Amino acid sequence: MKRIRSLSDAECETLRAAWKGGPNGRVRQRAQAVYLAHRGYRRIALSGFFEVDVDTISAWLDGWERDGLCGLYDGPRSGRPRIYTAGEEARLCGWLDEEPRQIQQAQARLEQATGKPASRQTAHRIVKKKRLVVLDNAPIHTSQAFQDRMVDWFRQGVGFHWLPPYSPELNLIDILWRKIKYEWLPPKAYLSFNHLKSELQNILEHFGSKYQITFD
Repeated sequence: MKRIRSLSDAECETLRAAWKGGPNGRVRQRAQAVYLAHRGYRRIALSGFFEVDVDTISAWLDGWERDGLCGLYDGPRSGRPRIYTAGEEARLCGWLDEEPRQIQQAQARLEQATGKPASRQTAHRIVKKKRLVVLDNAPIHTSQAFQDRMVDWFRQGVGFHWLPPYSPELNLIDILWRKIKYEWLPPKAYLSFNHLKSELQNILEHFGSKYQITFD
């Protein structure tokens, strides 16, 4: 039986938001399947529920395990060649970030800049491409206020992927930086950026002699 790793509360909320307000039916369906797999549903049960074969369910779960939320979206398919390059599409999205409601003007601007005519549908397709935001588990990223907005953001094509939790008390570099920040940096280090840089450089150069840590 294929199982997926245990999901964090934030990942569960991401999946619930995705199946309720994902940008298309395929993403919504796959998000619900991953969530149900997390809840203990077997592949064969999911196969019957979603009316697809077991291998398809496995592919959905593998996509999530491999790429998180991004793995629930369809990859590029063969067919008509794309009109604009990735860089040109990014320019269109950049102009629309400045003027979100001016898609026709942005399309005309891109056509003029590239000399490549394209339909309005092409411009809409570019704009509706998913944007994946990778987040850590800071309280602001898992707050109720944030979660309340997730469905709206999904409908606008913005997805989220939370980095897996970790244990900083077991991470040597985190222990080192905690010592530097709270014990070794003198108050004058915060007078200016140059002071901070100088004091930090001094600590790093003398780490192991003047500044020591005993890792148990």
